[in-house]
Amino acid sequence: MVMVAKVYYSEGDFAKAETYLNHASKIKVQNEELYGLKRQIKNQESDRIKKILNQAEYEMNKKQFDKALETLKSAYQLSGSSDSNLEKQIEELEKQISINKYLVEINDLIKKNDYENAAIKVDEALQTFPNNEELNEKSTQINKVLEEIQEKLDEEEREKNRAEELKRKNEMAAFSLKKDASKFESEKDYDNAIASLKKALKYTPNDNQISKKIEELQETSKKERERNTYYSKVNEELKTLISTQNYEECALKAKDLLKDYPEYKETLALTITECYLKLQNYEEASKAADNLKDDKNNQDVYNFAKGIYQYNFGDSAEAKKYLELVKNSNNSKYQSEASSILSWIFIKKIQIGIYIFLVIIVIVVAPKVKDYLKQKNAYNMAKKLERIKETGNYEANYDFLKQRYEKEDVDNMKLVQLLYAAALQKKGEFEQSYQLINEYIKKDSRSPLAKSIAGETAMAIGETSPLGLEQIQGLLKLNENRKDVVEYLAKAYISLKADHKLAQEYISKYISFNPNDSAAITYLADVYISRLNYNAQTIKTFEKAVKANPDKVEYYVALKDNYQNIGNQEEADKMQAIIEEKFPDYSSAPSKQQEAAYDPYAFPQDYGQQQFSNTLNNDISQDQSYAQSAQGANTDNSYEQQILQQQMLFQQASNKSNAFPDYDNIGGAQLPGLDAPLDYNNLNNQNASQNFGQDPSSNGLQKQPAPIIQGPKKNCPHCGAVNPAGEYYCNSCGKPF
Repeated sequence: MVMVAKVYYSEGDFAKAETYLNHASKIKVQNEELYGLKRQIKNQESDRIKKILNQAEYEMNKKQFDKALETLKSAYQLSGSSDSNLEKQIEELEKQISINKYLVEINDLIKKNDYENAAIKVDEALQTFPNNEELNEKSTQINKVLEEIQEKLDEEEREKNRAEELKRKNEMAAFSLKKDASKFESEKDYDNAIASLKKALKYTPNDNQISKKIEELQETSKKERERNTYYSKVNEELKTLISTQNYEECALKAKDLLKDYPEYKETLALTITECYLKLQNYEEASKAADNLKDDKNNQDVYNFAKGIYQYNFGDSAEAKKYLELVKNSNNSKYQSEASSILSWIFIKKIQIGIYIFLVIIVIVVAPKVKDYLKQKNAYNMAKKLERIKETGNYEANYDFLKQRYEKEDVDNMKLVQLLYAAALQKKGEFEQSYQLINEYIKKDSRSPLAKSIAGETAMAIGETSPLGLEQIQGLLKLNENRKDVVEYLAKAYISLKADHKLAQEYISKYISFNPNDSAAITYLADVYISRLNYNAQTIKTFEKAVKANPDKVEYYVALKDNYQNIGNQEEADKMQAIIEEKFPDYSSAPSKQQEAAYDPYAFPQDYGQQQFSNTLNNDISQDQSYAQSAQGANTDNSYEQQILQQQMLFQQASNKSNAFPDYDNIGGAQLPGLDAPLDYNNLNNQNASQNFGQDPSSNGLQKQPAPIIQGPKKNCPHCGAVNPAGEYYCNSCGKPF
């Protein structure tokens, strides 16, 4: 066996050689060669292990940790797991390999500038190897970079805030300058308006609207200069015509000029009046003098034109009133003419006395004379009524109109009623004027003057009934630029808590020129929410509602839903993020308590109270008094009494239930028990009275009145049934509206 071991030893297979030597040593025979060979094999293994360890150390120095670990493990196998020092080296090397892997990952993250994850990784490594110097250095380095990054982000945020603050200040400055420009423009000071807008443009250089407005004002300023130049030129022509006594042409030219230059009303009216006085055309002179009524510097011209006009048209008493003022004025160029006419008036009075004396003498012809005077008086009064209607001097002729209305001594009492209602309006007696004009409208509903008086008086007394609001709306047909009418209607609908389409339209118009009325904005937003009215036009209202109510989540939610409804998901997501940040406790599905607490008409209680409180608190009493007065005026007309009673009961039912009228159907609404809308032109028709509330096919039997639906109503487009306005499905056929 020793010989076989020697063969393996010579071939370098020390493992097999040692195996045979171990077998040989079991034989209890003394053999020096066996022990010598064992010593040689042991020495050879020690040298080999030493070489392997040197190789492992070399690989470790080269940072080839995985390879060095494999080399050490092979040396450990050669040593037969008996070398504790070698085992410790392997353990240290494994530790270093783990640290190295962490460092590689950390360095890769640093190269990618992912310092946040690098910091997480180095903290993880330090938990396992807290005392590793290299890992601690990496941690210090990464934390320093993160601090620099955070400081940079903070500086960027501060810079952004400074930029936003500067932008806000610039916008405020630009807003103030635009407001000044608007004021200058209203005063026709276009140069200062343009200068203010140019300053505003420096603060907001990207505002294209300002640039466009500047161009518009420059064009307007140019036209205004050309206009003033033309006026100066034509005014010189007027002076030339007067100096050459060409009064007819001068008056006509001045009248044309007055249409285009209303700001020179007094100057041009004075020229026209004096020209017609020269031409002895006193009617035209009187019309032109109406423009001088409030001109204190030319009161003598006004009074003389009016006086001589009244004198020539037979009203000596009225003429005397004006001419006395001219006579008593200082340095009036018409003083002598006025005195002369007053003398003739005095002479005429004497003549009248003589005429009376002669009439007494010739008593035989008295009846004929009486008839003649009566006819002449009627003719003069009829002519005066026409002049009052043409000139619009209702207030000045108040006493005359009142006498005619009370005495009923004119054939055309319908005209007297209209003009007297206008005079009452001018005098401020709105209640009486409103009652009178409504009686007139029953006879003639097409008169523009009657419609105007009805609307103005209804607005003056704070009328909020369906008829009153319809009449007030009629003012916009006569002049669509009446902002005061729009404001009145908007506040009326708000006070009545109306949410129909017409109310939305007027409230929206009112907000367009009163953008800071937060109560109106909030009300309209609540109406849109209750109606689920979300479209491109309602977004601005919800944006204003959010600004006016920054602590109410429902407007943020409505704005988000609005964006979703029009397909703008990006803005909807932004608004959702704001809701989650500002109202963390808000749930998109409100509780029953939240639904019960939500009131879409929650407004300040005093909103619009100053203008409407008296009317709203006295609706029933006003309707009753109106019905009673109407019954007193029509005691023998049972049909009209029934209509007025129905109106009063309808109004009382609406007030008691806190409901509001059906404004969507103004002019076509049906009262309970009627088969058709009221025909105010045929209220005196006895046949209509007999057919009131009856079905023609029922042999004269009384038809049961339809049930009253309080509040606004609408008809189903499918079956025609009447439903409350707030319903979305018909109560009769079940189909959606």
